[in-house]
Amino acid sequence: MKKVFVTVYHETRAYGGPEEGGWYYTQGEPVEGVYTLCCGVGDGLRDHEDTCPAQAVSELYYSNYVKGNKDEYLRAFTHRPDGVSWLDSGEDAPDEIRGEVATSGTYSVTIEDFPPEPFPQYQPYYE
Repeated sequence: MKKVFVTVYHETRAYGGPEEGGWYYTQGEPVEGVYTLCCGVGDGLRDHEDTCPAQAVSELYYSNYVKGNKDEYLRAFTHRPDGVSWLDSGEDAPDEIRGEVATSGTYSVTIEDFPPEPFPQYQPYYE
């Protein structure tokens, strides 16, 4: 058996910028996790044996965090403060809102060989 991290991430979509009509990226923040043993069968949550400790922990986290939790989209920076749609105004959304969270988010459970870290490490930029 090997040691792994079972981690729950809170994932949100963040506004990346106005290029190409506006784009978004996924960012994640670890909320809970545990260092545990793993049978080492595979990388996916469904690849583990029923007796695998990591599988048992991931199923517990899944039922507590993920099951029934759907991504609810907020205004997603589609409107200016005066209520006019950015698309209708013919203007680009301001650069100041780059990286701002545009959804309430979802939870995901991972089994990883490394300690949990927020992602992405650096804010992406359009090229």
